[in-house]
Order: sequence, then C-alpha cells, then structure tokens
Amino acid sequence: MGKKPTPRNGNIRPIQARALDRFLVQTADGAFAIDHRHRIVFWNKACERIFGLDPRSVLGKPCWEVVGGEDRYGNPICLSRCVISAAARQGRLVKSFEMRILRKGEPVWISASTLFVQGHQKGLSTAVHLVRETWDPRGFEGYLQDLLARLEKHPLAEKEPPVAKAPPRLSPRESEVLSFLSRGQHAKDIARQLGVSPSTVRSHVKTILGKLEVHSQLEAVAYAFQHNQL
Repeated sequence: MGKKPTPRNGNIRPIQARALDRFLVQTADGAFAIDHRHRIVFWNKACERIFGLDPRSVLGKPCWEVVGGEDRYGNPICLSRCVISAAARQGRLVKSFEMRILRKGEPVWISASTLFVQGHQKGLSTAVHLVRETWDPRGFEGYLQDLLARLEKHPLAEKEPPVAKAPPRLSPRESEVLSFLSRGQHAKDIARQLGVSPSTVRSHVKTILGKLEVHSQLEAVAYAFQHNQL
C-alpha cells in the first residue's frame, strides 16, 4: 500500500494546495491566508501594493497586528479574538465588509471577503481573506453633503471674461527697426541705412522683444503682422 499524501501548507492535500496557491497568486485582489493560530502564512503581490508591506515583514505575524483594521469611527475591527474567523470556522456565511487601514501612515479603505478552507487533518485549517481598495460610501456621502452646504452658503463667484490686452506701443524708431527685420535684414544692414551703430540697433531689438513679450526676432515679426503693426 502506498503512503497517504503528505499535507501541504499544514491543512490541505497537495493537489488542493497547488490549486489554491495558483488562484491566490493570480487573482488581482489582495489575498492573504492565516493559519489556525491567526498567523499569516501567505501574502500575495496585490497585498504588497494595498498594505505597502512585503511578505518578509508579515509572514508568521498575527494578522490583527499587521492589518490593524478600523471602522469609520476608529473602532478596531482586527482583534486577537477575530469574530469573522470564528464565524467562518463555524460554517456561517460571512458577508464582505469595509474597513480602514493605514498604508505608510495614510488611511486607505478596503473591502474584505473571507474564505474558510477546512483541512483534512483535525484542527488544521486556513482562512483566506480577499481584499481590494474601495471607499467608504457613507464617508463620501457626508463629504458631498458638506461640500454642497458650503457651496450654498458661499457660492462660487462667476469669473469675469478676460479683458483683451491692447497691443504694446512701439516708438517710431522701434517700428522702423521692426519693419527692416520683417524684410530679413540684419543689424549691420539696418544700422548702415539708419546711420546708427549696430549696437544701437541691437538695443532697439531687445526693447522690441521685451515690449511684445516674445523671445525671438521671428516671433516679433509674426506678432506685428497679426496685430497690424507692419
């Protein structure tokens, strides 16, 4: 006679354990499992993201210490005497529930469901919790009511339409320089025709760019054409 299959995970037969492991690893929900002593024995990737904790920091620890779930009033849900696990072990249907946890100091709402797996050896069992991020509907409703009340008391003022800015005024000499620029002439050519130094022309160009609030001579010429300044 062959030997009986050796239990894996301390509670279920090898084929069951493999199927359960595949499911827990592949599910998009967070999934963690606890043994009959309420110590965490499995922690998937999604749990890492949701709780901000890696498996090495949680495996073997009591689940209530790691999860630390609270209700919306701050009352602890996760306790050493877990009523949810007790109800599951008694074969009672456990509905999904919401609780608040802390992820790196920031509050996060999660929805949790419980799956109880009875082992084939007496006294050995596993409770699997599936969790996903959610939001507290009552808290959200309260936020909306508060927001509507504040808007009713202090309605948002309607924005005035933006006032069109008048084009900046250029001096006659600046307009003359801009006209030369529009014909593609350089500072030396403009200086020779106006009888001034190239540095004076460059000074006019700098002033033109500042007044028109542009960054290049090409932009200045384009602006002037758009606003009928040439």
